[in-house]
Amino acid sequence: MIVDDLESAAGWLKRIGYYRFSRYAYPFRKSHVQSDPVTGIRKVIISEDFQAGTTFQQVVNLYLFDKNLRALYLDAIEVIEVGLRVEIALLLGARNPFAHLDPNQFDAKFSFVPSPVDSRYAKWSWKLADKFRDSNEDFVKHFKAKYQGDLPIWMSIELWDFGMMSMLLDGMKTVDKARISAQFGLIRTNILPSWTRNLNVVRNICAHHGRLWNRSLVTVLPKLPQPGEVTVFDHLVADRGAQARAYTPAALLQYLQRVIYPVNDWSERLKTLMATFPRSGGVNAAQAGFPKNWEHLPLWQ
Repeated sequence: MIVDDLESAAGWLKRIGYYRFSRYAYPFRKSHVQSDPVTGIRKVIISEDFQAGTTFQQVVNLYLFDKNLRALYLDAIEVIEVGLRVEIALLLGARNPFAHLDPNQFDAKFSFVPSPVDSRYAKWSWKLADKFRDSNEDFVKHFKAKYQGDLPIWMSIELWDFGMMSMLLDGMKTVDKARISAQFGLIRTNILPSWTRNLNVVRNICAHHGRLWNRSLVTVLPKLPQPGEVTVFDHLVADRGAQARAYTPAALLQYLQRVIYPVNDWSERLKTLMATFPRSGGVNAAQAGFPKNWEHLPLWQ
């Protein structure tokens, strides 16, 4: 690797650490394909050497790009998190201010399997109780000073994190998930919960300053509409590679924002940022799953 300014390089390594820096340097290493002499299976071998011409500044530029990308995703995730929490509160709260504390309001597999005390709902309730007990939010202090008992759902949602919101959405009865899903033009009720699981993982990556741009998300692949159901996703249905990379959560965020916050400039800001991608060597935006000419697809208009 070419290091033109040793003092600047030392400053960067002191600021962000060698290990974090090395994650962004990794794509600049040389590689070759090698066949196993016994099985014949071909695999990519990554060398310890960098591609010719790789500079320290190129790696820094990729790190800074990813930092800005994470901030942009977090901005959209906040919109989705708040919007979906409100939708859940409106639906359940119309029945009972404390519907979220009634396991019978949710799917039996969520509330009573393997048992009422060991169910996912029980774990969710314990986490909410902990948050309520430990919260220093002014509205919680005011409530505790004036009332006794639990927060009604329209206040309780302010204590939920993205993971709690996603878990409760997944545990709702089919009819309730259908009502919320329909607002987003989604026919099948298992789609939206899978999206929030995917976005929750992305949210955690971003919040903990992890590498995002070429991160594999294969363990939380979101379910997509069937071809023709939601046509703006048709380009993704057959692209398994893109589904497991950063492009797909961007597509989910863009689509959901169209309903929750239709007057926004997030897609334009993403296009502007992606136009600054620091292409160099074998590093390119396609490694983040962004298809060629993605910005001209109907989803992004």
